[in-house]
Amino acid sequence: ALVNLCGRLRLLSQRMALTWAALASGVVTSQARIRFRQLEKDFVRNLERLDGLDLTPDFNARLAVIKDLWPRYLEAMSLEAAEGGDRIFALSEQMLEVADSLTLFATRLSGIPEAHYVNVAGRNRMLSQRIVKLFLFQDLADCAEAAQAQIDASAAAFDGNLDELRRSAGSLPQLVAQLDEVAQQWGRLMTAMAPSAPPKASEPVSPM
Repeated sequence: ALVNLCGRLRLLSQRMALTWAALASGVVTSQARIRFRQLEKDFVRNLERLDGLDLTPDFNARLAVIKDLWPRYLEAMSLEAAEGGDRIFALSEQMLEVADSLTLFATRLSGIPEAHYVNVAGRNRMLSQRIVKLFLFQDLADCAEAAQAQIDASAAAFDGNLDELRRSAGSLPQLVAQLDEVAQQWGRLMTAMAPSAPPKASEPVSPM
């Protein structure tokens, strides 16, 4: 539960940037503003829950970095204009880095092997959002070349994580079926952004 709670901060940080970019690009309607405010509330709720746990000093120090960065991140996105793209992109990457650091620490802090797989699955959830964020920010910030390189790296990381989850699934039918669905949705996403190069992860998952 702790790993999942921390992982939601990195996921929400990318979803917020993605939603802002979609608004700035005119890709979505004004209803996305409502969605953005909900994401903001979810981030604050998760942050407050983690703050209330008061765990180890090292954990609290990592959480304090996120708490310090959060107001600047939110203020930048309140501009709701494409001119702020460079700053928002940089802050979204910074927020991802510190939230990921917290999640990795929580994984080690838990002291159980299962926490690792919770983190791996959560990373793929985040990576799917980060890739779309990078795709949208190519036209909003001066980062087109860097963004494409990071899309490729993130896609490779997603594939590697999915392969690891496949290997750990064993012959559990329900888990195998869920990974099949993830792989199919992932293939559709990558095909939509790069039709000529669908990822190998779109192949069905075979029971082991």
